[in-house]
Amino acid sequence: MRTLAGLVAAGFLLLGCSRATPAGPAAPATPAPAPMVEPVVPSAAPVRVVYTHAASYGRKVVSVSEDLSSPAVALSADGVDSRFVVALAGGRALLVELAGGALTRFVAVSGDGQRRAPLGSLPAGRYQATGAVRLLGEAVAIEAVRAGATTRDVLSLSTAGAPVLLARDASLVAAAAGRVAWLQAGNLSSARLDGGAPLALGDGDGLDEVAGVSGDRVLVTVHGPGRGDVRVIGLDGTRRQDAGTAGADERAFAFAGPRAIFTRTTDAGAALVALPLDGSGERTLTPAALDLTPRLATDAGLVLAESAAGALLAVDAATASVRTLDPAAGNDLVVATVTDGRVVYTGVGALAPSLRAARLDGGGVAVLCERPLWLPFFAALTPDGRVIFHRALAAQLEGGRAYSVRLDGSDLRPLGADVLLDGPIAIAPADQDVVAVTPAGRVLLEAEFEGLADPQLLLASPASPVTRTVGSHPSLRFAGLLAN
Repeated sequence: MRTLAGLVAAGFLLLGCSRATPAGPAAPATPAPAPMVEPVVPSAAPVRVVYTHAASYGRKVVSVSEDLSSPAVALSADGVDSRFVVALAGGRALLVELAGGALTRFVAVSGDGQRRAPLGSLPAGRYQATGAVRLLGEAVAIEAVRAGATTRDVLSLSTAGAPVLLARDASLVAAAAGRVAWLQAGNLSSARLDGGAPLALGDGDGLDEVAGVSGDRVLVTVHGPGRGDVRVIGLDGTRRQDAGTAGADERAFAFAGPRAIFTRTTDAGAALVALPLDGSGERTLTPAALDLTPRLATDAGLVLAESAAGALLAVDAATASVRTLDPAAGNDLVVATVTDGRVVYTGVGALAPSLRAARLDGGGVAVLCERPLWLPFFAALTPDGRVIFHRALAAQLEGGRAYSVRLDGSDLRPLGADVLLDGPIAIAPADQDVVAVTPAGRVLLEAEFEGLADPQLLLASPASPVTRTVGSHPSLRFAGLLAN
């Protein structure tokens, strides 16, 4: 059975094209894929594009409407080195300010830059960057990376006062119902936003592995590899459900609507099992002999899984019905998303990685991109159902390009080729990365051009060959999107 790793190696020798039966991908060592972008919800309302650019004092944070109908506005304070952290409710942005390369304080800023509310100052010189963020009403739970190290602390922020240190050397897991959960030394714990009422949610052996979060519940594997059990538990320690069988290794996978999905592995293979959150008792979805590996679970209760034989299957967590979507999808599949009655995934053709879309009713497979030396990485979906992907080239660290294609595999076209920058740029971008798709369907690209020292932020559309630049500043970088 061919895998993507083998095809990347073989790709150095390929010269022709192929659209043959796939046989399975695995992530290549080089080049790295473009950043993953979540699918968007259709909307005609423009949003604000947030970016940073170099300034004499560090970096400045700026926002501009995606339709470029009005001038850009500064979100960061004049002369203050700042970074964008996350979008807040009401079209606001959470920024962090720095001095001497260290974080100094957090600030909530309106999208027009006119209103600012501090969310607390940090100890001088202690932190150098931020990590994962979870929003909880007007409060924020956030990781802060320690200066001169890679270790992270978990903090809670609010307008009430200084940031509260919840856990040292920990990773943020969830925030809901007035509590924050984290992993510290392999143990899952939670506490209130003020640090009070701490609780251990795992078994205290340092082997907890979080698989998913749904509202204020966490799905976790306890006891570690080879002897794992599954637990669903609320952040407050209530509604605990455990699943474990002697002689089997249970591994948590994900929430699928009102159920938790896990695998139960024995000598006979891996069975898929659903654990209803209403406490009505687990249900085995597939026999162990089928030996499935789950790849994606949806809120609608569908589990996309890969068989040992290399088939892509859809398993209904409510009815336990199983349907074959692609009998020759391959092993080590990368299942990206489910939309419009189809699942988008990366398999492997006879000579090249294959970006595909299979109908969920089992009605067929469309090849979206399959060319020798091309390494396609799903990036996003536009509201009208076009697939946006990043194409890297085998054995090349640079030279990535962005493309769009319809879900039926037709109308493959490059993005960001005809660029307007004080008049048309006569050369195509040397390298592109897809960084976001707006709710209106515009695609944001970071692009580099031969002869231009700084990367450009481009605003493209699959419906138009004309691409516009966002800003004309030195060392410009995309930061995020805000409601307008």
